[in-house]
Amino acid sequence: MIIFALFAFKVTGIGVLPILLVITGAIFLWGMVVLNSLRTRKSNTDIYLQNVGKVAFQRVQLLMQLGELLNTNLVVDQEGYNETKLTTESKTIAESIENLGFTDNNEAKRLQTALSQNASLLLQTQKKFRSARGNYNELCKHMPYRIIASLFGFKPLAV
Repeated sequence: MIIFALFAFKVTGIGVLPILLVITGAIFLWGMVVLNSLRTRKSNTDIYLQNVGKVAFQRVQLLMQLGELLNTNLVVDQEGYNETKLTTESKTIAESIENLGFTDNNEAKRLQTALSQNASLLLQTQKKFRSARGNYNELCKHMPYRIIASLFGFKPLAV
């Protein structure tokens, strides 16, 4: 069928070469758009992951400052933060401040407020990262994007 169509174009005077050039050019442009989209989404994912790391590091610093003030260790080795862990940690901090008699201490209140703001910021940045990672992974998995992704070494990110 394709040979017949090419022969028909040759007979009518258009020629095969211009048609092949147009098709090849269209495929090349499509490939460049897909490659740029993959690079952009991968870059966004990396940026959001860095933001999560920065906010988590700020949280550890705030916990260390509050721990020094209360003469206790509030930094616990955890794999990561989720809403349940942050809520539990906030309750523990509030109980520690109350039990040690630091309820009137302005510095303790400031650090506790900063920690609660940091918790909401950490949850927001984690949500943005998960969304960006999901978008990137979906793009890497679906045809025909998967072809370009495999050619240029883009792999879905681990969940």
